[in-house]
Amino acid sequence: MERRHFFLLILEIGLWSIASTDSSSSSTVSLKRSIRSNECQHLQVSTNQQLHEFGKAFAELASGLDNIPNNVNGDVILFVGNTGVGKSSLVHLLAGEDANFLAREDGDDSGNFYIEDTSGRFVKNTTIDSTTIYPEAVVDATTGTILFDTPGFRDTRSTVHEIVATYGLHRVAEQSQRVKIALLVSYNSLTPSGPRDDFTNTLESFFSFFNNTQKFQDSTYLISTKTENRYIVRRGEVIPVSAETIIKGIVQFINGVSQTLEKRKGTNGDENFIRNAQALIGSLEDKVALFMKPDQSGPLSEAIPLQQSLKSIREMLLGDDGYVTVKNSDLGFALSDKAKVYIRKLYDQMNSHIEHVSKSFATVFEKFVIGQSKGLDNIETIRSNLKHTQQQVEILIRKTNTSATPGEYIDAIINLAASVNMKFCSQHVPDEIKKLDGYFDGLKKVTDHYHFTLSKWSESLYPLQRLVHNEIMFYDMLENLYKKITDNSVMFDDLTFYSMKTTSGGWGSIEKIKDNIKRLGLVQFDSLQITPEKLAEIGSFLRNVIGEQEVTCYKSHTLVILDSVLRTSILDREKMATCPRTTTVVLVATRKLYIDANIGVDLMEGRNLVVIAPEWHTLGSFTLSVDGKSVQDRSRGRAAPGREGLNGMPGQPAGQFVGVALKHFNSQLLTISASGGNGGPGENGGDGVDGRDGSDGTTKTRIDDTSNIYIFYNSFKTKFYIKADYGTDGSNAGHGGFGGPEGLYGSVKMYSLLKHSPDRSTHRVQSGARGRSGANGRPGRGGLRGCDRIEEVKERRILFIPAGSSSTSSFVNCRRRNNNGALQPRSVPFLPAALPRLPAPPSVCELFGAVKQQFEKYNDIVSHTTAVEFRQAFQKQFNC
Repeated sequence: MERRHFFLLILEIGLWSIASTDSSSSSTVSLKRSIRSNECQHLQVSTNQQLHEFGKAFAELASGLDNIPNNVNGDVILFVGNTGVGKSSLVHLLAGEDANFLAREDGDDSGNFYIEDTSGRFVKNTTIDSTTIYPEAVVDATTGTILFDTPGFRDTRSTVHEIVATYGLHRVAEQSQRVKIALLVSYNSLTPSGPRDDFTNTLESFFSFFNNTQKFQDSTYLISTKTENRYIVRRGEVIPVSAETIIKGIVQFINGVSQTLEKRKGTNGDENFIRNAQALIGSLEDKVALFMKPDQSGPLSEAIPLQQSLKSIREMLLGDDGYVTVKNSDLGFALSDKAKVYIRKLYDQMNSHIEHVSKSFATVFEKFVIGQSKGLDNIETIRSNLKHTQQQVEILIRKTNTSATPGEYIDAIINLAASVNMKFCSQHVPDEIKKLDGYFDGLKKVTDHYHFTLSKWSESLYPLQRLVHNEIMFYDMLENLYKKITDNSVMFDDLTFYSMKTTSGGWGSIEKIKDNIKRLGLVQFDSLQITPEKLAEIGSFLRNVIGEQEVTCYKSHTLVILDSVLRTSILDREKMATCPRTTTVVLVATRKLYIDANIGVDLMEGRNLVVIAPEWHTLGSFTLSVDGKSVQDRSRGRAAPGREGLNGMPGQPAGQFVGVALKHFNSQLLTISASGGNGGPGENGGDGVDGRDGSDGTTKTRIDDTSNIYIFYNSFKTKFYIKADYGTDGSNAGHGGFGGPEGLYGSVKMYSLLKHSPDRSTHRVQSGARGRSGANGRPGRGGLRGCDRIEEVKERRILFIPAGSSSTSSFVNCRRRNNNGALQPRSVPFLPAALPRLPAPPSVCELFGAVKQQFEKYNDIVSHTTAVEFRQAFQKQFNC
């Protein structure tokens, strides 16, 4: 089994536990990056009930404060007191809004009357509820003075209401230039029979509102609310107790309180409070008014004592004297210990809430960062985004370390999210925190406990730095891993890498994959944290990059070999045999082509060669040849005697070479040749046969007799023809065969898709040489020729007795040499034609269309940019 196939098989087995899809060796798994990077992120933070209650109350307060007239910048009378003391009723009645109020009797014939707000807007029917959550401004129609109805000192509904009320009072006071204070105390608390400490408690709350109570004591007026209409019987006549008498009793009571406080001095009492209380009580002796209860049911206009008390209050409060200027620094805190504890808890709750928000943000941010990377196709963008995210996280942490408020903290988180295009499914949590931050900012007006634990907020954010750093390292590792495994020396030849693929268990665990990464020399990634999800991504990435070699026969006569990474040495006769009568060989590398060996004429034999790859790496001085095959130039012998020599075999025509590359590396070392093959030599012509030698004749043939017969002397003459053996002429010789015709030249078309990466290879394109013609045969030499003779024999006789004889002979047309042979005329007098070229290969567009899906199939984040650039340049070059 070829090492490459064996390697792929082992890798398939080893990665079965990594890849999330079928690990069959017959399929290649593409890296799926299906996470939608535009998904919104949910901050999974539950609402904190205490913070929600506090925020809701503060929101109502804020909406109420919006109703305060914009021109509140002059004289203001603050109506302050405990919850249910009657502040709202008094403010609205003083402002002339008595049409909304009626007097009601509490039960039949009880004699106990109360004021009812028929509109339900201002006054409750109980003494424990305050209708005023926020300060309400009412303008006195006569004087234009602003009357402020403030929330109660000790709002019994909840600690939140106490805090909100105190804040609202501060806000109103801040907006005023001069203030006068109406301190409302229930009449029952101003009598010896009333609650023992109610008045002093009211004073404590009142004093806590100011940092400098002495500044405001001359501007403070005491109003006894819900004052009973008292009667005495004298001499059988029912006489009402006068207002002056009641006020005198009140003054006597508060002076008694002052004396009681005097006795507490030096007995662990609050000396400062005692001193302030005594000073205020002393200033109130001539600044006491009554707010009488109704004495009958019906419209308040008919309740004479009540109307007289309202008149007295107006005369006391609405004059121009008694005001004092106010500054922010004059105001203090008017909160109970319970409220102060509650505020501390609020800060603890807020700190805890922000910590939960931070943890939730860290969770969704981790999901976003990983998801965003998976939603991108190329590693340059991934790395750029991650480095930008890394910078933004560092900025976030710096900002959170210097944030003073939750609002600033959440703004830093929102800015980070915006800077990396992270979207929240809802702005509820950030908006809630920013609103709460505004409310907490308001708490600074009513408490000196202002403590946020910033360090705990950002504890969840530090792991984000490590997360992003690890993500950057992970993708750097993938890029380096890509370079390693697509390098020729590793992919095909490196024994260490090869042994990694053949190790039992493959890359199927985090420990093994870290060991194998180290074996590749990527020690800089020792600290990389690999999760099971990352392990699966590495496995899918490896399977995708390594790919699977495909050898197919396209349209009968075109052999296509496709792989992620190809090298020229894989082409052999076995693969050539895949497609019978192959006329075109197509090599397609979806990532890299390594030219590590010649592709020679012995293998290609003039076939067409098409090579398509984004990157061409030439590893040495190599040649890609579609040359036609030459006929061996060796003697073909000689034809039979006298025969014409056979013509030489024609040289093979060259094929066509087509190359498509985006980037060339060391192309100057490459030679591409498309030259025709040389023709073969012609056969030598056959020699002529030498003629046979003849001989002079020896056979006589009488051809003539003559005689002269005389009686005595007779002569006789006989003529003989002696026939010779002529011998033979030399035979003719044959012409030498013509040399084989040259193979026709082919073509080389190299398409370099990038101008800055030109092809620098050497191209050789020429026709082959015509074969040398065979030598002509040697004509036969004529044989020696015998000559005919004429012989004459003469005889003399005397009588019949021979008297002598003589003979003479002579050659007849004697020629001693027969004719030499000659060269026979050629049977075909013209040169043979060259062989036709093979059919052209399929067009580049057609071929790319056939393998386009494989380019998409083998896509990965590291080579994605090159792949996209290749497809775009290809489209531009070929318009297909």
